[in-house]
Amino acid sequence: MQRKTTSSSARARLAAAYDDHAPSVFGLALRVTGDRAVAGELTAQVFAALRPDLLADTGGHLRACLVTEVHRHAVAWRRDHGTADPSASGGDHTPAALVDRAYYAGESYDRIAHRLGMEPLHVAELLRGWLHAAGGRYAADGAGGTG
Repeated sequence: MQRKTTSSSARARLAAAYDDHAPSVFGLALRVTGDRAVAGELTAQVFAALRPDLLADTGGHLRACLVTEVHRHAVAWRRDHGTADPSASGGDHTPAALVDRAYYAGESYDRIAHRLGMEPLHVAELLRGWLHAAGGRYAADGAGGTG
């Protein structure tokens, strides 16, 4: 088997990518798993598996790939190990709790509805309504505009 060598410029690009993106990758992994050690392991996995061609990216594609990949791994870990959120088994109907379950825990509307004793359509409507309202507030604050 041929041994791959890593050039110093590739190592420098990887170090720069880590410096730039590790905090958000780790933060997302921690938010999903609730476990600092696991978040650290997942962050290391994602950077270790990083394709060299992505290191040349100067736009947002690299960050998007990194957070997408760590989110996928973190949700899989959380599904395998249960939730770190004690309210996830209870009846918390707040929009933030529903978004947390749907996005961070990777739960389907059906599963969330079953846990809360609600209809899946109602869960979907609550989430859509809350996200629409949040988007309106975001745009009203001038953060979502182009000018």
